[in-house]
Amino acid sequence: AWLRADSGSSDGTLDDLQALDKSLAPQAHQRLQLARLYVKLHLSERALPQWALWIASHPHDVNLDNVLNERCWTRTMLNIELEQALDDCDKAIDLRSQQGSYYDSRAWLRLRRGELRKALGDYERALKLQPDSAWSLYGRGIVRRKLGEAEAGQADIDAARKLLPAIDAEAGRHGLAADPKG
Repeated sequence: AWLRADSGSSDGTLDDLQALDKSLAPQAHQRLQLARLYVKLHLSERALPQWALWIASHPHDVNLDNVLNERCWTRTMLNIELEQALDDCDKAIDLRSQQGSYYDSRAWLRLRRGELRKALGDYERALKLQPDSAWSLYGRGIVRRKLGEAEAGQADIDAARKLLPAIDAEAGRHGLAADPKG
């Protein structure tokens, strides 16, 4: 499935993934790779059950914080199960509080929920840990604009666009563009 996905051929990829899913034990480590491949294929909703199985079977795994953050981010981008997403983000941060991307995920979640001040705080923490995070700059820019800080917000958005020129399109796929069309 990875080879097909990497080659750009989707023919048979989903069949391979479904066959693998049926053959794996619920606790198999490969479930993590299944989830990540679904995300790569822009089928993120199919990753959620794979992460659920993996997390339930690996409560003390060294990678648990990262997997919780991946699931938080995915739920946030899909705009579903936001309470569970917050729980995942909080747990990831509790396990590894010096990871900027975890604060970034929670900030996007809080932005989705309209919790602008909390989102701003999380973006600030994320940027303190990872100053060149395009996603954190972009999100902070959106929040700053919403809070009436138009100039500072635009500066953040412009900086994010320089770091990641495709960020508008990527955020727009999830309904989170700084300048939504329509």
